[in-house]
Amino acid sequence: MKITKKIVLTYSILLIFFSTTPTVKLVNAQESSETTYKALFLVSNAYGDNYYDLVGNFSQWGWEIETAGSSNVVKGCVNHHLAYTLNCNLTFNDLNESKIQEYDCLIIPSGGHWYSLVALDSVELIVRTAHESDLIIGTLCIGQKVLSDIDGLMDGVKVAYFNMVESDMERENARIVHRDVVTDDGFVTGGGGGSLSGGGYTVAPTAEFCEAVKAALEPNNNKLIYSLTGSIGGVLLLSIGILVVKNRHKIFSKTHKKTQQVKEKRSEI
Repeated sequence: MKITKKIVLTYSILLIFFSTTPTVKLVNAQESSETTYKALFLVSNAYGDNYYDLVGNFSQWGWEIETAGSSNVVKGCVNHHLAYTLNCNLTFNDLNESKIQEYDCLIIPSGGHWYSLVALDSVELIVRTAHESDLIIGTLCIGQKVLSDIDGLMDGVKVAYFNMVESDMERENARIVHRDVVTDDGFVTGGGGGSLSGGGYTVAPTAEFCEAVKAALEPNNNKLIYSLTGSIGGVLLLSIGILVVKNRHKIFSKTHKKTQQVKEKRSEI
């Protein structure tokens, strides 16, 4: 009977272990060097300088970047001394549902282009489709205005505090969090600050924002690992359970036989 208790105890310990601890080390954002993603940027005239910082960060990880514009060529924000223009890969009209689903994340850079983005019905449709298709949607600084202007989209979602969109987010029942970057319900939002006079893109939490977007994408790869871990654990536990039953039967048989022998000896005496 002591052996039976040991087997049951071992089985219980293993049950607790497999219920609480994954047996495969999960990939995190810092360690993922082989995983690449496809990012879609939305821009219009007066897009912010932060666009280039974001693209630079994602590109160094080997991500594929495509930029959709309100037109084939858009002009940068007026606070840039070089007055950049950008040749876009495609326009908003090219982004139907199947095309949007080719991407892993949708990024809306900061900048004065928010003013034209919120006026376009096509932008709202793109953002809603991306969210319904489980793309990670990221924006920071005044880019949050594009999200807050879509009815019901940010209801109950935690967002990073930014003074110029705080009232808009509160109107949409978003939950303001006083942190540089916040991830919630498929959205990654970042703070920052600046104006037409310049400086906004230099203080925006760009690096932290990019890391958060990457981290938000990583759990999608961990689902299979957790599933595999659970399957292996389940099979192992089932096997142990069968062994417990078999051994218990054998031990009971031996104990019963020994008891009978003792009774027979006593009767002989």
